[in-house]
Amino acid sequence: GNWKSNDWVFSYDGKSDAGISSIETTESFGDFGFLFDLRLKENTSTAQIHLRGSKTATISVNPNAPQLKKLLSGGRDWTRFEGTLKGNTLNLKVNDGILIKDQKLNDVPTTGPLSIAPHGPVDFSNVYVRKL
Repeated sequence: GNWKSNDWVFSYDGKSDAGISSIETTESFGDFGFLFDLRLKENTSTAQIHLRGSKTATISVNPNAPQLKKLLSGGRDWTRFEGTLKGNTLNLKVNDGILIKDQKLNDVPTTGPLSIAPHGPVDFSNVYVRKL
């Protein structure tokens, strides 16, 4: 109800029904590459992407985080995220700038879904996942 698809963009309106704002894939992934474009809205504090459905493998998009802020496209314009999760090693580029390189994650499941948990309104587009 709070997620809408409009052509190539799917949007979350920021209003959660019964506290549920996240969506996730029905398929589980082991080693995979991913790409997505994200646009934060004015009232969005963060958007979290849980790799393999795990809170230990989370990409947290906070427009005020200093390291991320310098890579974001104008703060709240479309921003491209591209990365890989191989075993427990995460690599992540934001707008072609390296944000995370060979970061070892603890307690990551070997397979799981990709889930998106926004805190406020947000748009996603061009979401791709490929098995490695």
